[in-house]
Amino acid sequence: MVTPHAVQPASDDLARIAAGPRTLGIVGLGLIGGSVALAAVEAGLEVRAWDPDSQTRHSASDRGIEPRTSLADLVSSAPDVLLVAVPLRHMAQTMTHIAERINPHTTVTDVGSVKSRVREAVRAAGLDEQYVGAHPMAGTERSGFAAASSRILVGATWAVTLSGSTDPLRAANVTALITGALGGEVIMLNDSDHDRAAAMISHLPHVYAHSLTAHVAQSPIGQIARTLAAGSFRDGTRVARGDAARNAAMILDNRSALLQILDDSLAQLGTLRQSLAEQDEAAVHAYFAAGTAHGVRPTGGAAHMVSHADPAWRDQLLDLGRSGELVRGVRVNPLRGCIEYEACGVEAAEG
Repeated sequence: MVTPHAVQPASDDLARIAAGPRTLGIVGLGLIGGSVALAAVEAGLEVRAWDPDSQTRHSASDRGIEPRTSLADLVSSAPDVLLVAVPLRHMAQTMTHIAERINPHTTVTDVGSVKSRVREAVRAAGLDEQYVGAHPMAGTERSGFAAASSRILVGATWAVTLSGSTDPLRAANVTALITGALGGEVIMLNDSDHDRAAAMISHLPHVYAHSLTAHVAQSPIGQIARTLAAGSFRDGTRVARGDAARNAAMILDNRSALLQILDDSLAQLGTLRQSLAEQDEAAVHAYFAAGTAHGVRPTGGAAHMVSHADPAWRDQLLDLGRSGELVRGVRVNPLRGCIEYEACGVEAAEG
């Protein structure tokens, strides 16, 4: 059982927390919610779920997921962790309904792509002290439970977001779920850093993918272009083949973070255009060189252990996250009587 910071839990309680939740509730069985559910079932967890679509609930039952007849029924079953996987536009209403029946034992997490918006909904519902934010950087252009697969999450990096009210043991339990049953790794961030990073590496690419597909569709030689298109066009426009309404909603929800990054990107493109018009070859080469200098994700490095009992645990994990360091798991330190987050340092990659 997850307990308040003021009471030091017994060693067997710490072991249960570090092992990850035994029961997992999931609200919404779309691509990500469904994939989490399938991975958790494969890992031996008891998974209960609710989705508003009765056919989805029936399909989930065939895959080892225990369907619940209503959101209230699911929340009242008091799972160790309740993961909310609904569209951002439904998050506030969903959190309000959850708060009406939530058990103090249950930790609430989510998979929303804009953490500041989810945090607002959580705080408005009075769930902040039971909440740990999460967002997996994984998915496909497809949607719905029919597209769900446990393989989508294998090796995925999840952002786990912390605030001043985040309980370190609840955060440890969610981290254990991600790094254990779900086969992922974690970077610890605050909501603002997450949203700015997501705007840069997810939301801006969605904008340009839709821009490129629209440009081809509206061109008088668009059919020729589509016939000639190969790997670079396919890879650059993959996300535009998904749910356009969902993509637009995601962009609108993170508009404050995206606006600055979009301005910066448009300024860079404007500079490139001017360099091309002026036939400034050196400037054009510099543009492309700048885009490859840091294109390789660094790996490896020394390990860092952060104790949940350290008053500075949150700042330490956030500092590691800002350096791009990953939490690979949590463990009990029996000598110190605490849970430790195990973070892996990074080294500069060559090239």
